[in-house]
Amino acid sequence: MNKVHIFLTAAFIIAAFGCGQAPQKQLANIQDLAECAEDVENAQATLTVDISDGYVAKIYVSNLETDEYNEDNSYGTAIVVVFDRQTKQPLIRTGLEYISLTDKREYYMDEQGFFIYQDFNFDGINDIAFWYGNYGNYGSPAYQIYLATADGGFQHCEEFTELAHGLGMFDVNYDEKRLSTWVKSGCCWHQHTVYEVENNRPVVVYVWTRGFHDTYVLMEIEETNRIDGRMVTKEYKVFDVEQEDNVIYSFEFSNQKKMRLFNYQNEHLFYIFTDKDDVVELFIDGSGFFTYSIENNSLYFGNGDTSYIITFDGIIVVMPARTVEMQAEADTRRGSLRDLINNNFENVLYNHTQLPRTNRITNADVERFSNDFIEHILAGDIKRTLAYFAPQYLKDQHDNYLNGRTDQFIREFLTGPPITGGGTYVNVSNLADIELFKVNNTSVNSDANTANVIFEIHLKTGEKYTVEVHVEIDSANRIYFWGAMG
Repeated sequence: MNKVHIFLTAAFIIAAFGCGQAPQKQLANIQDLAECAEDVENAQATLTVDISDGYVAKIYVSNLETDEYNEDNSYGTAIVVVFDRQTKQPLIRTGLEYISLTDKREYYMDEQGFFIYQDFNFDGINDIAFWYGNYGNYGSPAYQIYLATADGGFQHCEEFTELAHGLGMFDVNYDEKRLSTWVKSGCCWHQHTVYEVENNRPVVVYVWTRGFHDTYVLMEIEETNRIDGRMVTKEYKVFDVEQEDNVIYSFEFSNQKKMRLFNYQNEHLFYIFTDKDDVVELFIDGSGFFTYSIENNSLYFGNGDTSYIITFDGIIVVMPARTVEMQAEADTRRGSLRDLINNNFENVLYNHTQLPRTNRITNADVERFSNDFIEHILAGDIKRTLAYFAPQYLKDQHDNYLNGRTDQFIREFLTGPPITGGGTYVNVSNLADIELFKVNNTSVNSDANTANVIFEIHLKTGEKYTVEVHVEIDSANRIYFWGAMG
């Protein structure tokens, strides 16, 4: 199929024009052209463009002015007329509000011609598109589309014209008999639309839209396909492989699925598990807490009633009914799990023994858990202490009731009666005022699902008091504070 792009010579290249302008007026008939006869007769410049063996165009430029910012550039208005070479009859007529005689425009896409002579509707006859301004997406060239008619003329088609306002002219695929367009917004939103021609009109059959997750680590994809006459949409996320340099540790499995531990802005650790095409199957972001055991070089996190342990060799998945060990392919390991030690992620607990286990929880386990909590309090690292609380309790008290006021949440949690007995409960007004903080007693209840802890706290003000805390133990034998008692 013939495909001809006709560019103006260097002296008559169309200049860049600001995006967002209204389309030019279309001269629909010979009377409109007659009204512009004076502009044609008094044209200050006329350009003849050979479109094909059968058609020729003339561009009549008037009202020339010199660009105040570039004396070498002249611009004006124009009348564009396409003639039948044989009959000399005008077939297409239109006006342009702006045409430059000197500037050359480098478009966002490959530079596209002033005239395009090509079959757009797959009827075997070449049609005509012509540039009428940079009104496309991001100031790209926009085109008016005229479809060839059986009598040798051309008919303006609004539906095809609308397609020619993306990132330049739409693409034509003759093998599949499809048209396609691209548009974008900012750096990160792109849309690709594919059309088939039915009854001489473009009809959408496929739309691919890409945006980004809030973290800009994952691409959010929406695909819509026409299936049996219905548009069916699926949504999914894809890991942005351009972010691979921020991956701390990764490995693949024999089915080419992949696990990545991702360093997000040196503040949070992400867990990203994808299929062989990098489509995300599980994503744990900075809102979840991880536990890293330096002694065992293993990372733990929970997702609902399922627990995950990341080791050097692979992933151990602990579910209520069974445990699955997923062995990584040795030659696919990249980075080091121990690099977690070199990062101070806000959502990672270090040296904390909160790992899934099959043995019953003992008083020693609860005491070790409580002492880890104390270490974070005394270090002023209160954000990490949130991982020690049961998720539902944290949601109800910290997130909803206190609107995320972490300092107040911890101070109210550490409220209790004075050791001397009687009097009002002591409420620490500043965590930095704690002089001594220790575990006085732990007791695991006979059902092994709950426990109690008694803390002793001394303040710099001389006040001494105790805090009795209720402890919950879940199905994976993980320990959580559920709240202070009393």
